[in-house]
Amino acid sequence: MALGVVCSAQARAQNVGESLVAPDLPLQYDRGRNESVLDRPRPEYEALGLRLGSFTLFPRLDSEVGFSDNVYAVKSPRTSDGYVAFAPRATLSNNDIRYSLDVSAGYAGRRYFSESQRDENTWFAGANGRFDANSSLSLSARLRASRAVEPRTSAAVPLTASEPVQYRQNEAGATINFTGGKTRGQLTFDYNGFTFASVRTFAGTVLDQSSRNRDVYRGGGRGEISISADTSVFVQLGYEKSDYRTPLALGVPNRTSEQLRALVGASFDVTSLIRGALSAGYVRRSYNAAIYPDISGWAAEGRIQYFVSPLTTVTLNLRRTVEDASFQDTSGFFATSANLRADHELLRNLLLYAQAGYEIDTYQGRGATVPDVKVWRLGAGARYFMNRTIGIGVSYAHDSRTSNAVANAYTENRGLISLILQR
Repeated sequence: MALGVVCSAQARAQNVGESLVAPDLPLQYDRGRNESVLDRPRPEYEALGLRLGSFTLFPRLDSEVGFSDNVYAVKSPRTSDGYVAFAPRATLSNNDIRYSLDVSAGYAGRRYFSESQRDENTWFAGANGRFDANSSLSLSARLRASRAVEPRTSAAVPLTASEPVQYRQNEAGATINFTGGKTRGQLTFDYNGFTFASVRTFAGTVLDQSSRNRDVYRGGGRGEISISADTSVFVQLGYEKSDYRTPLALGVPNRTSEQLRALVGASFDVTSLIRGALSAGYVRRSYNAAIYPDISGWAAEGRIQYFVSPLTTVTLNLRRTVEDASFQDTSGFFATSANLRADHELLRNLLLYAQAGYEIDTYQGRGATVPDVKVWRLGAGARYFMNRTIGIGVSYAHDSRTSNAVANAYTENRGLISLILQR
């Protein structure tokens, strides 16, 4: 378990282009040829853990001190404040070669010095396992329950909320991986259930968010065939059903829907310079209620890594998906995003990074009155590993959201110093 590769704030925050539900089939392109800065093992700085029979326990505590010049993420009036955060967690892993089992749990708390209504309390507990039936077939499964915070940059966050938007998420999923000759494939099924907590508004009233509670069921598959030692092509199909538990309002149906998505793409790992996967296709989301027009259009997903040198990796992530809106006169929106990140190994135990991300959310619907929302996110930081037990991180981030609607626009600057302790 690498020490401090991701500090607590970065692990908790969402990047531009991410949604509450992770991709059902993450892109695959590793062929054992290239190795990124973050993927490179550093055994002299990895936690050894505590042996407990056939298992190993990895305890860890992340703590940080941070500052924001706009804690409410509004155009005006701006309120600045500092905070302290702490995140203990532990992972119990088995030591068997044929199968793996990881059980983990953790808590993350954030306390502001003055603006206490922005305080956060989140947690997670879960398990994931993998069984290798033979050299060609493996099965994996996961269970997870969590309480998380929706990022303020999300286009679905109510604009009137003064408190963090917190929600419960229950997850379960299973994946089958199989290979044979030049072909390989995946089948996956998962469930995500969301329950949103009520939040207090700037006016002091309580905003009920039960109309956002939903159950999401997904199934998908990918078939891939190699056309050379370093390149393969694939076809990916996915189905998703979003079932809202309550009406949007009295007499107003909610956005229960079904979605089909088809992608065609290629994965590659060529020479010592570049690897990645790119795919594009079509997505259609059909709503049960006639008041919500169906949404359809092109979809895309991609990730490319460029190895400037053995010590520098540049990664580009691209994504275009459909997300449900939280405004009554819209069906949903297309979230189109790109994120560019550079990681550099200045020393064996000192990693630097810089990143820039952009997302545009284009609302769809019958005469939708919600203007497009554009989000810029910039960031930079460093991580220093003192030894197997102690790590230090520093980071800076800038968020900017622009829109023709004044209430949607804001900028925020954040900085933090983190300390990681692990065994």
